[in-house]
Amino acid sequence: MTDNLIPALVIPSISVFLCLLIGMRLGEKTYPDAADGRAWWHYRLWWLLTAAGALVGLLAIALLALGVDNLWLHLFLSTGGSIFVLVALWGLLSYLLYIYSGRHRLGAALAVMYAAMILSVLYITFWLGPVSVRLDPWGTAINFQNTLAPNVLLIYSLSLTLLLGLPPFLAAAGFFVLSMRVKEHSPKLRARVVSLGLMFLFGVAYILPVLFLPFNIQTNTPLWQFGTRLLGQLALLAIYWAYFPPAFVQKAFKIDPLV
Repeated sequence: MTDNLIPALVIPSISVFLCLLIGMRLGEKTYPDAADGRAWWHYRLWWLLTAAGALVGLLAIALLALGVDNLWLHLFLSTGGSIFVLVALWGLLSYLLYIYSGRHRLGAALAVMYAAMILSVLYITFWLGPVSVRLDPWGTAINFQNTLAPNVLLIYSLSLTLLLGLPPFLAAAGFFVLSMRVKEHSPKLRARVVSLGLMFLFGVAYILPVLFLPFNIQTNTPLWQFGTRLLGQLALLAIYWAYFPPAFVQKAFKIDPLV
């Protein structure tokens, strides 16, 4: 295992820890109403499965660095990680849909769309004909026998990027609008911090590269990759402190813990 892999292992490990910690500790808050509790569980599912997806990616990096390159094992990890992420996104959006509509029916309809997305990812993965796995600077990647036409590949890549990056971006907007409706100081500040945290966590990583494409601005440089990931960890820490602030944060911003 080379020193170059240390950032690729350490930074995602912090993400796993913080997402898991947020998801677990949010369980300390309970709701007497069953529908509200179900929506809160969906929100917790977002954090828990985001942690699970990052953990699967970590495991794949470690295995390949140790020489374990079994293609089917890595396909299982890759597709499993994708499913975790897609279900996590569904949990986040279904929570916000319930907050704004007061009904779970929209979340159920959204589940059908995400199920179709999961099937399409699986179909395309196996249609392309996976042949081997490689180790990249920040993760693992599958090599395929077939390739998509350049225009189709561009559309597919952009679509996948938007499907992964746009929902958290919309969620960030949703939390910000929610903060405008809340009167109490602590919930208002908490919603705004979560909004900004999601914006930095996912908007910088997924949305900015798409926006930079027309200007030929490179976002695949080592400095950009490291910087966006480091910024993501700071955003996660800010979100955790928004829900469970340490004493000095409570005093400085006059914010109360969630529970």
